Amino acid sequence: MITENGETHNFRFDVGPVQKPLLAVSGLVDSGWTVVFSRHGSYAQEDRTGEKIRFYRSGGTYKMEGWVQPPGKNNKTVLEPIDDEGFRWQPKA
Repeated sequence: MITENGETHNFRFDVGPVQKPLLAVSGLVDSGWTVVFSRHGSYAQEDRTGEKIRFYRSGGTYKMEGWVQPPGKNNKTVLEPIDDEGFRWQPKA
């Protein structure tokens, strides 16, 4: 997965009868992230680098912006969006 910051991470998503990838907080913590959910701001922070990924609340669900790279692809310009708005990832200039 590539985050809104443009960083690539190997997060583990659970697969099931859902319309979007699900990310388990326990999986993040087990792989070296600190996760904070607060009405003042929610995020995951990588313990090693300090990188933060923001979570956005939508109703009773927390979401994050990011892109999932199709299997076998190694080119950031062919990433597929995983949000509701249908945006496409744009390489940084």
